[in-house]
Amino acid sequence: MSKSIEQKFRKLNEVEHVLLRPGRYIGAITPHDENAYVFDINTKRMVKRDVTYNPGFLKLFDEVISNSVDHAKRPEGKGLDTIRVEVDQKEGSISIYDNGGIPVLKHKEYDQWIPEMIFELRAGSNFDDDDQAMLTGQNGEGAALTNIFSKKFVVETCDGKNKFKMVFEENSQDRKPAKVTPAEGAKGFTKITYFPDFEKLGCEFTDDNALMILKRVVDVAGLNTNLKVYWNGDRIPTRAFKDYVELYTGPEGEYAYDETEHWKVAVCASDEGFNHISFVNGTNTKEGGTHILYAGMQIWERIREHVKKKHKVDVKPSELRQHMTLFIDCSIVNPRYSSQTKENLMTEVKDYKTSWEVPDKMITKILKSNIVQSILDWAAAKAAQEEMKELRKM
Repeated sequence: MSKSIEQKFRKLNEVEHVLLRPGRYIGAITPHDENAYVFDINTKRMVKRDVTYNPGFLKLFDEVISNSVDHAKRPEGKGLDTIRVEVDQKEGSISIYDNGGIPVLKHKEYDQWIPEMIFELRAGSNFDDDDQAMLTGQNGEGAALTNIFSKKFVVETCDGKNKFKMVFEENSQDRKPAKVTPAEGAKGFTKITYFPDFEKLGCEFTDDNALMILKRVVDVAGLNTNLKVYWNGDRIPTRAFKDYVELYTGPEGEYAYDETEHWKVAVCASDEGFNHISFVNGTNTKEGGTHILYAGMQIWERIREHVKKKHKVDVKPSELRQHMTLFIDCSIVNPRYSSQTKENLMTEVKDYKTSWEVPDKMITKILKSNIVQSILDWAAAKAAQEEMKELRKM
């Protein structure tokens, strides 16, 4: 039976389009199986385990907590030094609190409260590309997507003068009137509490989904050492990026490290092929990007020179890196990614507006590690294999 013109051609509003095509905005919402790093509460270490989680669900959480992190980097957010995450799997709720407030003011042009407006699509304060911003948000989608994929989304904030509370329901489409009251001595804060629409996300609040949220909270703590970050009342035990690296290597782990104003880079041995744990302006660049090659090639070329000169073995950078894990926490200006999920950095090096050069002491530390011996063992095994291959031809 053929469809009518009206059935074939439709015009969706923005919210309908987001809900119908979630992949465009928050990534996949189908179950994803992965052998991933998660944070073990008991050992206080990152451990690898098989997990099945919903990437879109994780992205929605990331959008909200990134708002808190970004605000702490702005001049008006200089007092923001605490983030508290509360998760209730049984109730199906997540809340993110920070001690920095949103201005409780009405926008004169739109006649709308700012704390309401910024949780709508295409609204926010990050649209001026002339600003040299090292923030996460850029497109005015962010936490508005979390609102859309929630059955209930509660905004509470105080700017020191007034308190504001507003409740969104039915995927952001049903809004209760805002309640604005005098602060009465209350200090600035913002608290977002949301109840994900698990039916539209096609998942449940499983232990694995909770583990991936906890991993992201630990990331935030490790990358933002100016912030005190809590998970269900307990503070995450990292005070510096080196502490974060040691969650993977152990405090006794052997790794080389360098830190500048905008770049923190660490390297340790890997027996599972090349691996990177990398972040740009706090965003987890899971797929990688130009920053991986930028920092990595400096390291790999220097090691290649040493191995070739001292051991008379020429190993390609693509082969060298298979023996290393690379950690990067960098800040660049107005980064651009391959998609809204921000997992792959596309910005060209010339546009970073920051830079990093591998120091000699870092190379020296790597050369003294077991990385070089691992490379030499691999090269010897490869040479022996090729020799046997030639012998078989005779």
